[in-house]
Amino acid sequence: MKQTKGARFNAAKRLEDRDKKRTSLIAYTSVSVVVVTLIPAFFDVPTWLRSVVSLATVGMSLIILAYSMLQAQSRDLLVAHQLHECALEINSLRREMRAQAPCNQQQASDYSKRYDEILRRHNVNHDPIDYEKYKLEHPTEFTSISEEDSRALKREVTRTEQMLSFVTWIVTFTAPALVIVTLASKSEAFIHWVKALISAWTSG
Repeated sequence: MKQTKGARFNAAKRLEDRDKKRTSLIAYTSVSVVVVTLIPAFFDVPTWLRSVVSLATVGMSLIILAYSMLQAQSRDLLVAHQLHECALEINSLRREMRAQAPCNQQQASDYSKRYDEILRRHNVNHDPIDYEKYKLEHPTEFTSISEEDSRALKREVTRTEQMLSFVTWIVTFTAPALVIVTLASKSEAFIHWVKALISAWTSG
């Protein structure tokens, strides 16, 4: 019961965070598309930069489409609410059972049936990564896990949590970067540097 409720609390928190990050990503990307689209309207940009702007606009539009569909399909907030309620009920049942310990066979059977009923009523499940995170949070309960396995679990949990943040970071800085490049393209020194870079790359 303790492990199940802990994993489901982790799952609820993870899904809530994922929904917030996806919402932020869609918002930042939408603003970036507007900013990037307006660059050619306010600045006389060279042809190569117009191509970069068009490519960035298409790429960010695809990101908006993909994450909007993923968010609508996953129903993260609804699932997170069900997981949280399930964890609360399991925790309440666990406290009641511990208060009456030791239990006889009939009482243990009744608690088992009530536990199964809670799981059936909340027809959602946590992901393996949520249980792995629980293991990291309670190392004394899993003494058989080696130090190497613990580090591998930590890397997996961290990678899963940082994936959306990385995409959001890239999108957030795309529009300002293109504006800076646009302003810098007016500089003769910058144009000379770009030409030299292209020349060195093609010749090498």
